[in-house]
Amino acid sequence: MDEALKNYPSDPQVNFAAIFKTDSTPVERRQRLEAFKQTASDDALGDYLPAANYLKTGQNGLAAEELTAASSKAGFQDYSVAELAQQRSTVQDLARRLDSQPMWPDDWIAYTDRVKNFGEAAAMQWVVAKHRP
Repeated sequence: MDEALKNYPSDPQVNFAAIFKTDSTPVERRQRLEAFKQTASDDALGDYLPAANYLKTGQNGLAAEELTAASSKAGFQDYSVAELAQQRSTVQDLARRLDSQPMWPDDWIAYTDRVKNFGEAAAMQWVVAKHRP
């Protein structure tokens, strides 16, 4: 994610995904919210997300301002659908590469543990990296 932010700082899809990074500090999250709002300036979602963040932090006046700004915009794009499509494509690519690689029983155990802890895409990336020729 950090590499994508560095390479594509004005891409709304990248900024949207960065908002939901689990290891972000509140300051970083606020920066990503502002970056998304700037890069998706015609999209009401760019105002709804900061409004939700303000409500969570008890800043109701700022939340009301964001909601008012959102109500004046006609556009609303669901960036999560594009994110899910990208993740699906990544998982399919990893699965194709995994089909051609042998796995030992210990690797299957480690793989299933990784799926439980980190998700299927991360587990597949681990297997592909481990068995890379």
